Amino acid sequence: MEQNIAVKTCYCGHCRRELPVESFYTRGATQRPDCYCIACRKEMNRTRYRKSHLENRVNTRPSITDVADDAQRMALILHALSVVRESAARKQKKLREKELANETASSPQITTIRTDYPV
Repeated sequence: MEQNIAVKTCYCGHCRRELPVESFYTRGATQRPDCYCIACRKEMNRTRYRKSHLENRVNTRPSITDVADDAQRMALILHALSVVRESAARKQKKLREKELANETASSPQITTIRTDYPV
C-alpha cells in the first residue's frame, strides 16, 4: 500500500517560521522548495549585494566634479574635451576611409583590349 504524502508546509532556515510551500522558491534541479522563504532569500541577497558592491566600493578614478581647485578642474575639463574631439576625429577619418574603400571596390573596372600587338 503506497502512501502519497505531499508536503504542504516547510520551515524557513532563517526566520524559523513554518510557511506554506508557495512561500518558497523551487530549486531548479530537484524541484524541491528552497531552505529559505522568499522574503528571507530576498533580504539575504540584498544584504550580500550591498555588502560586496556598495559599501566596499573604492573609487579609483577621480571625478572632475570632486576637484576643489577651479583652475585644476578647468584644466581637466579642457583635457577631457580634447580627448573626446580627437576620438571623434579618428572615428570620422576611419569612416571616410571605409567609404572610399567601398566606392573603389564597387566601381566597375574598365579594361582595355590591346590591339597594337606586333605582327
